[in-house]
Amino acid sequence: MRVLMLSFEYPPHISGGLGNHVYYLSTNLVSLGHQVTVVTSRQNGTAEEEIRQGVKVLRVAYHPEGDMPQQVANFNRAASTLDPGHFDVIHAHDWLVKDAALIYAARYPLVVTIHATEYGRNHGLKTPMHHFIHRQEWELAQKARELITCSRYMQQEVFQLFQKDSTVIPNGVKIFPPQEVTPFSHPCVFFIGRLVYEKGVQTVIKALPQVLKYYPDCRFLIGGRGYYEGQLRQQARELGVEGNVFFLGFLAEYWRRVYTSQSLVTVVPSLYEPFGIVALEAMAEGTPVIVANTGGLAEIVNHNVDGLKFPPGNSSALADQLLRNLHDWEVGGILRETLAKNALVKLKREYDWEQIARQTAEIYRKSAESRHEHE
Repeated sequence: MRVLMLSFEYPPHISGGLGNHVYYLSTNLVSLGHQVTVVTSRQNGTAEEEIRQGVKVLRVAYHPEGDMPQQVANFNRAASTLDPGHFDVIHAHDWLVKDAALIYAARYPLVVTIHATEYGRNHGLKTPMHHFIHRQEWELAQKARELITCSRYMQQEVFQLFQKDSTVIPNGVKIFPPQEVTPFSHPCVFFIGRLVYEKGVQTVIKALPQVLKYYPDCRFLIGGRGYYEGQLRQQARELGVEGNVFFLGFLAEYWRRVYTSQSLVTVVPSLYEPFGIVALEAMAEGTPVIVANTGGLAEIVNHNVDGLKFPPGNSSALADQLLRNLHDWEVGGILRETLAKNALVKLKREYDWEQIARQTAEIYRKSAESRHEHE
């Protein structure tokens, strides 16, 4: 099939999990014999047009001045004026590409993946901006011939918010060959992600005093950037743990893998998490994970089998799981080895990108057939 994907993010421009999702989905669709064109935003130093692993990538300059709605409008205006060719289906990823998607949808059937919702991220619609984004999501969902969500949790959330059914197709993960690693000299807990309130990094910092009573040389490594960094630094100072907390900034994929594999555990403490790709990436590196028992994370991890869980926002319960992991490491790591082994088996069985691409292509086929039935 000939597929046009619209995504605000695509490598090398990545600020969250969406860009990697579109990259691996599109390249695996090409491997299956489909033709994929991705329209995305152009960042500094990126080519306007290129072929990346068989995927045709078209990048549009969008003059990122003004507030978010203005930036999004600029991008969509530029994206919708392209003439990228003829397609069997359009696949839009999240609300940022809504306007361009609806213009192309006048000619081709529209498939939409909703990766997250504004209501879910903010636990409600509390500001004019929240309501604006929710309206964009609503309109995009209503115009979609087929909706895709990444977890049963998101399927339920999307139905409640938009009164539309969706098909659950999970995110996948790339399993790299094992790399030789030398663990850090101190036991390290690792987080990678956007530094925003809903990612829950504050829960880990609050748990540290309890952990440091028993393991005073433990380090908490934080990879990523975001508006919440200042508050997190202040929290660490107020709790007297700033000497054990290290902010690493943005990490390219190579360094994400290094820090993940060299740390004792990756923690994913989200308060809201539609899926939780970071947990899969850590599991793929053979690193045990401790995740908040919420959203898509609750579906990924089976407690005491392939990972550990704690109630979201509960710093005392998180400290207990961190101490359990540290003690196991100290006495030989039997639990850690078991969790890592079981996690790898699960990844290969349930989160393989080729399988996910095949499931997505089936949604495309249904959309195209539905269009012909209505013509």
